[in-house]
Amino acid sequence: MKLLKLLLVFMIITKFSFAQQDTVFFDKNWNECSSQGAMYYRLFSKEDGMLYINDYYGNGKLQMKAQISENGLNKKNGKCCFYAENGKMESKGIYQNNTKIGIWTIYDKQGNDSSLVEYFIGEPRKEIKTTDEYLKNETFISVEVMPEFPGGQEAMFKYLQKSLKYPYSAKKENLQGTVYIGFVINQFGAVEDVKVARGVRYDLDETAKKVVEEMPTWKPGTQNDKAVKVAYTLPIKFKL
Repeated sequence: MKLLKLLLVFMIITKFSFAQQDTVFFDKNWNECSSQGAMYYRLFSKEDGMLYINDYYGNGKLQMKAQISENGLNKKNGKCCFYAENGKMESKGIYQNNTKIGIWTIYDKQGNDSSLVEYFIGEPRKEIKTTDEYLKNETFISVEVMPEFPGGQEAMFKYLQKSLKYPYSAKKENLQGTVYIGFVINQFGAVEDVKVARGVRYDLDETAKKVVEEMPTWKPGTQNDKAVKVAYTLPIKFKL
């Protein structure tokens, strides 16, 4: 009972502390400064269990909204949107450990999507000019809404557990290991282009490949509210 009371007190203090985060002010170069002469200011919020940075122009209009990490209030992790001072969206995409990754949509001054930029960690950004054509033909690694196995990740694990049959030849020789299967979820949610990315031995490799090929239709991933192809690599463990 005493421990429960201590936990409740800790939770209340933590919640109060977060809610009472001071406003952070920035100058025109995004260096922290006092409220006098500040060009931007930052507030923190919590929505549906997620933490957010909310940056504002001096006139009170939103400049940026981004998901952040629990362990770092200034580290962007997740969806992010930038806005012009007139309120129109400038760009949106995903951050991973404070670095832009995957597809970012760039908007023109009227707020219409005009182009895309694809970011890879440690590589130059890739400019894309024709939005619809690119979304239709390209295969992505990271998109705004990732594909989902019917029923979610837990349902996928149950499917693998039920469907994966240990090859007799490998079981007889006490052979174990992890097979990495690469595949694509297309715009319609179908599994395609299944291949062994890194194998152990032919019997284990083919068993893992087959179980992925026979997966049911997924909910497709989307970018800019359009269904797109998304590439996956799934590790499948064989352990006796």
